Amino acid sequence: MGAKEYRVLSTKKISQTLIQQAKEKDIFIDEIEFIETKPIKDASLKEKIEHYSKEKIIAIFTSKHAVEAVFSQINFQPDWKVYCTSGKTKETLLKYIHADAIVDTADNASDLAEKIWVNEHPGFCVFFCGNRRLDVLHDKFLAAQINLQELVVYETHLTPQKVGAGYSGILFFSPSAVRSFFLLNQISHVAILFSIGKTTKKELQQYSRNRIITAEQPTIESMMNDVMKLIW
Repeated sequence: MGAKEYRVLSTKKISQTLIQQAKEKDIFIDEIEFIETKPIKDASLKEKIEHYSKEKIIAIFTSKHAVEAVFSQINFQPDWKVYCTSGKTKETLLKYIHADAIVDTADNASDLAEKIWVNEHPGFCVFFCGNRRLDVLHDKFLAAQINLQELVVYETHLTPQKVGAGYSGILFFSPSAVRSFFLLNQISHVAILFSIGKTTKKELQQYSRNRIITAEQPTIESMMNDVMKLIW
């Protein structure tokens, strides 16, 4: 199948190494971002983060943006028990804390909530999140009567834009990117959608009946492996 050229759209920036590897297999990738994230900078939030940094809490992260927003406000490793999603979130956390501070990980928020419930019930948890966070942790913890404090530390803004048709595949990395993309775009029924995880897949199913392939691991590398295996 390598004699044909394939066009793939990535809804976020990916590494030039991956782009080159794809190009060598006649897969040409366009990168168009559909969301923008910004850390929240205000005195009240900084005060709350500093307060929690001095407490022994159960800290939860499901986004690398939350990690960066929190640790840009403190310059030491707090005495936290940390739970996080795997992939970029864990990778980013390890820039700021020791690996032994991370109690457990999961590929998605739902599975992470189950692990926290088993290990920590009825502990006090702080979920550092964005303004568009899903209700998964909130709902599960409410049902399990676990005390969960949500602290919004970054904002996600949709940046929808119209794109051309003709993509063989489209890569989605978050539910917000899915919503932003479909605000202005329709897709061919033959386009294959690639999802970084279950929550993104669930969002895609709200907008399309196209085939969806979900990465085995929540990483860009895993998604690109799926693209190359399927097309090549």
